Order: sequence, then structure tokens, then C-alpha cells
Amino acid sequence: MNTREAWNYERKVRELAGATPAQLDAEYPDSLLDHGFDWVDATFKNGHTQQYEIVSSGGNDKTKYYLSAGYMKQQGAVIASDFERYSVVSNLQQQVNNRLDISLNLNLSYSTTNNAVAGNRFASPLIAAFSLSPMINPYKPDGSYYKGWEDEWPTPIGDNFLYSTPLNTNINYNFRGLGRISFGYKITDWLKFTQTTAVDMIFTRQKSFYDPTTSDAINLQEPEKSGSIFDGYQQNRAITSQTSLSGGFKWKRDERHEFDFLVMMEYQPTASLNFSAEGQGLVNGKLKVLNVTATPLDVGGAGSDYAFLGYIGQLNYTFNNRYYLTASGRIDGSSRFGADDRYKFFGSVGGSWRISDEPFMKNLAAINDLKLRVSYGTAGNAGFSDFGYKQLYAFGSSYYGAPGSRPSTIGNNELTWEQVATTDLGLEAAVLQSRISASIDLYQRVTTDMLLNVPISATSGFTTRPDNLGKLTNKGVEVTLSSQNLVGNFRWETEINYTLNRNKVNELYKNQDIISGNKIIRVGEPLNSWYMKKWAGVAPEDGDPLWYRADGKTTDTFAASNFRVLGNTQPKYTVGLTNNFSFKGITLSTFFYALKGNVAYNNTRRFSDGDGARFGWNYMKVAGENFWQKAGDIAERPKPVVNGNKLSSSASSRYLEDASYIRLRNVVLAYSLPKAALNALKLNGARVYAQGQNLLTFTKYLGVDPEVGIEGEEFFKYPVSKSYTVGLEITF
Repeated sequence: MNTREAWNYERKVRELAGATPAQLDAEYPDSLLDHGFDWVDATFKNGHTQQYEIVSSGGNDKTKYYLSAGYMKQQGAVIASDFERYSVVSNLQQQVNNRLDISLNLNLSYSTTNNAVAGNRFASPLIAAFSLSPMINPYKPDGSYYKGWEDEWPTPIGDNFLYSTPLNTNINYNFRGLGRISFGYKITDWLKFTQTTAVDMIFTRQKSFYDPTTSDAINLQEPEKSGSIFDGYQQNRAITSQTSLSGGFKWKRDERHEFDFLVMMEYQPTASLNFSAEGQGLVNGKLKVLNVTATPLDVGGAGSDYAFLGYIGQLNYTFNNRYYLTASGRIDGSSRFGADDRYKFFGSVGGSWRISDEPFMKNLAAINDLKLRVSYGTAGNAGFSDFGYKQLYAFGSSYYGAPGSRPSTIGNNELTWEQVATTDLGLEAAVLQSRISASIDLYQRVTTDMLLNVPISATSGFTTRPDNLGKLTNKGVEVTLSSQNLVGNFRWETEINYTLNRNKVNELYKNQDIISGNKIIRVGEPLNSWYMKKWAGVAPEDGDPLWYRADGKTTDTFAASNFRVLGNTQPKYTVGLTNNFSFKGITLSTFFYALKGNVAYNNTRRFSDGDGARFGWNYMKVAGENFWQKAGDIAERPKPVVNGNKLSSSASSRYLEDASYIRLRNVVLAYSLPKAALNALKLNGARVYAQGQNLLTFTKYLGVDPEVGIEGEEFFKYPVSKSYTVGLEITF
């Protein structure tokens, strides 16, 4: 709401509570309208991005190289958010002789990210922009900023981010190095040995500074403890080693039979460590290093590692370039499981038939390609905690100053791999001189031994235990359709992608529900299902909120209503539409993306459309629309009451919304210089382009952005920005 809308709304709430006109004028004088402030406008700005890259590549039949250097600087759309990155990429391939080849790849980057305070804190510009009342002005009569903690600044947030954000910094420094070296030796004409080793190193430092004069850091009772500094460091290292034998040959008696194979061992050790320190008590905000703090607050450090080991074999067979068979098997081991359950076998088999090459298809000239595919395979998932199978202790506890530890995980020595079995049936076709092509895949994925944290009795000292249980089925279809609508000087090409997926939980231990927050895993329901109380609207006689009870009747008592499954976060289908146009060096590309049928929980609206639950803050515009005012009103919203109306803003289906949307994701208009102009300028290529991203969004969703992801919940998220880019590419 703007200043007048908030002013009118709060006067109306007071009026419904019985305030007289004189009381309203005293509490909400017209003068408040003269000092209104647009907090959203003060928070968001036009961000700017600049990116430069220079690339060199070349070589001969023995040596090939690629070098690039890049720089990127981005000023975010929210104040005090920016990003800067330097990068270098180097690739080198050397054919030493007829049998030995070597390749070396190196990718280095260093970036600095400056972020305002996280969105779940009131000092965050994101949450404060939508929460601070527009009737509150950030400036004192002398023109300086309120700091936020003064008694004369009437806000429940207690922070003026326009003052604190420039002073309280949160910076991440990140260095990443990816290196890969590969040796290949051809033992015979049909057998090759390859050793590849890759290293991924990440060094991250986080430094947070809280100025002693800001709300987040001031201590009015003990001023000597005002201000704090946090300094943290983290290192991650991942190594991948692949040792393989590969090759291919034709059967000498009948060369229509072709074989190729791969045998490989893969080892992936990963390790991480971190340490941090924090201190409080600053003389001033000029020095931002730990040793200027008066009192150490906390010192922490931790480390973890895990490893994967796999043995892989694959065999491909082709007959007459029409029939294809492939079979593979692998034994995978993970240190995340106990010694008896670390290894499991996974395999797959598939085949395809190029029908269009059969003799009986020769007379069907309109069909240029027709291929049938079928496959079945299993794969494993070990995406769980590094030591979930162990009973662990957490350290850092103290008892009367003495060091100590406590149990932190209950463990499960029988924990093992989650397994996914996938069946796929596909058909590919191209017709009319391949101007129209399509593919369709029908699939089913069955997940068993799901890795879940299962609720257990709290008498054990824990509330959950890691376990393998349950069965989940995903079924769906994926369709791609491409067409060359116009050919010649003016070309028009279209591609459509359509995906539909349905899933259902088939089994759980003793059919026991797994409830986490507002979500439930229940047999017969999809994963990521919402589990909350169902909103029943507003009582016409008194404006009270209503919810449904288990017997189908309504109640105005939140506790008397029952929980139920109310949709899920997964879309019913997604669609992507790309159109490419070209004419004499001019190209235009558009990409639309649509998502239909998912249900999102708008936690931002629960916060800002709560019938007076947060009176004196700011409100969404819809909060002032169609609310109950007198007996007999058929209203969408209950009677607004200072501090809320009978828990009407509690989590319920009232704030579940259809988050379907259509978005113009990308538009690119480009022009490439013709060959004659390039020759005159002695260039190999030159292209200028303009690009727009996220230019249009069509949705009924009331939140900041409908693109909420599989979690399906929004709470003052950083919005997806529109961006406009112009660029120039020159090739020498």
C-alpha cells in the first residue's frame, strides 16, 4: 500500500473497533500524508551488469589450444548487493604421436559478493521494504537518518535499513580452481587406455561487520559490547580419478556387426573444512578486523569428508546401422553407508531400431527418419549426510565452564543406497525432408529404499532417524516438436517442449505419515504435498474467520479444525516455446516458458495480509479489498482487528495459491556483418546484439514472483529481475 491506502486502512480498522471521528483524527491526522515514504522505491534500483571476455584459439593437427580471460561486474537490483568476478580458462590438447595424446584444462575464477542482511531478518532491505509502514519516514527533522532503535521512531521492526545497510557489510570472497589432466594411450588399433584426473578446489571467506551504532549491534545496557565482527573460512576439495579401457571393432566375418566397449574405475574423494571466529565490542566502525573487538564471542571449526568408488562396464552393439543394443553395469560404493551396505550393483539395458532404413519404408518418401527406443536401468542415490549411519557426538557444549559433548545423531548402521529404476519408451520421427521432427518419451521411475528422516519416539532423545524405506513412482511424458516453417532468405524455425509428470508415494513404514512443517509424505499422495487446515472463508454475521472441521462443518476456532492434504508443489505440466527468425544477417529469437498447476504457499501474503495481525506495519493492497465491515457482508477477508482476528493469519489453505505462469524468458535480436564488410575490415566475424530477459510474466499469483521452485514457498524472496543487455562480439 502507498501512504494514503495505509492511512485509510488503519483508520477503518480503528473505526470498526469503535473509535470516534475525533479519536481517528487525533491518531491519524492528515499531516501523516505529508511525510509518507516509499520504502520499496528506496530499496530497489536499476542494477547494471558489464561483462568482457577475450578468447584465443587455434593450433594444427598436433596441437590445439583455447585461452580466455573474462571480467564481470554486477550491481544488484537491491541496495548493497553487488558481484564481481575475474576468470581465466585454458585448454590444451597435444597429439604426441600416433598412440599418445595429452590434454590439460584449467579454469580459475575469483569473485566477491556483497549481500545485504538475509531476507529472514527485519534488518534485511527485502523484508523491511514490504513491512515498514509508508506513514513512517526514515529522516529526522534535521535531515539525518533515524537509526531504528530510538523511542521516537514508531516501528515494530526496530531498524532503519537505509542507515544500517551501508554500515553493516556481509561480503563473501570466493576462489575456485578446476583442473583436469588426461593421458590417452592407444595400445592397439581397437584398444585404448585413458587416465583422467580432475581436481575442484573452492576457498571461501565470509566476513560480516555490524556497526556499533546500528540496531543489529547496539547494546544500550552494556555499550562496551556494541558492534561485532564475524570472520569465517571454508575449503572444499573434490578429486575425480577415472581409469579406463575403451575400444571398438567390427566382426571380421561380417562387418555389419559392430562393437564398442568401456571398462572404467572411478574414484571420487571429497573433503571440506571450515573455521570461524566472532568478537563483539568495537571502539568505532572504521577498523574491521577481529583483533579490534573487545570480547571474543565464539570460535568454531569443523571438517567432513566422503568418497565414492565405482567399477563400470558398458558394451554397445550395432547391426547393419539399424539395430542398436547397449548394456551396462556398475558397482558403486559410498562411505556414507556402513561397511556391510556400502556397495550396490546397478545396471541398464536398452535398444533402438531405425525403422526408416528398413526396405519396406523405401516407398514412404515423406518419412525421412523413424526410430524406436526402449530402455530399462537402475541408478543409485547417496545424497544424504556424510556420517548418517554413525552415532555421533557434537562438541562445543559446556557445563559450568567445563568442556563437553552431547549425542547429535542416532545413526543407522543398515543405511544403504536409495535405488531408482527407470523404464523408457521413445519414438523419434522426421518428415517432409526433415522440416518437421518430433520425439516422444513415455517413462516410469520407481524409487525404492528412499533415504528419509523418519519420525521416532522422542523418548529416544531424538525426533527422527535416518532410514531406507518407502516406494515412490513417477510417471510422465516428454515431447519435443521442431519445425522449419519457412526456408530461404527469410527463415522461421520453431521448437516446442512439453513435459508432464505425476508421482505418488506407494509405500512407507507401517503406512506412517512423515510430517515436516506444512508438508507431508503420505501413502497415496504425491511427494511435496501441503498439509494444513482448510480455509472456509468468513462468517457473514460477525466477520470471524472460518475453517473446516473433520466432519465437513465450519468452525471459528482454529484449533477445532483438522489438518488435511491440500495440493502439492509440483506442476501438472511445463511448456517451452522457442521461435527463431533470420533474414540477411538479422536474427531474432524468443523463448516463452509456461508452468501450470503447482500450488505455492505465499508466506509473504500471510505476513502482509493478516487482518490486522501486524497492525502498524505495511500491507499488501489486497488486504484493503473486500473485507468484512458489517453484519450480513459476504466478504473475502475477515473483519480486520488490531493484532489479528482469532488467528486468521495462521498457516492454512487461505495462503495457498495457484502459481501457474507464462514468462517471456528471453529475447535476442542480433545482426552479423556480411562477408564483404568483414573482408573490408579484415575481420573473421562481427556481431552486435540486444537481449532481454524476463520481460513479461502472466500469472494470477499475488506474491513477489511465482517461480518458487519445488519447495513451493515464498517469504520475501529476492525477485527475478528484468534485464536488458547489449553486446558486441568480434572475431579476428
